[in-house]
Amino acid sequence: MTWILVLTICSAVNLTCLPPLTYTNIEYNSWSDCSLAGYKIAHNVVLTFSPETIENDKLVGRFHCIKTNTI
Repeated sequence: MTWILVLTICSAVNLTCLPPLTYTNIEYNSWSDCSLAGYKIAHNVVLTFSPETIENDKLVGRFHCIKTNTI
């Protein structure tokens, strides 16, 4: 069983989210691997926005891991 990561960047001010980013090209062998990668990737994606946008829109990264049936 493997896992894929789905990441969404949201604004805590506007209560809106960008369309989710699904990382189907990377499969994780465990929930732990996927969730730890989610924190790192969410951090890096939020940093692609300007500091002003992050602060003004109160951007946050949300993610979840989805179980796949591939071996």
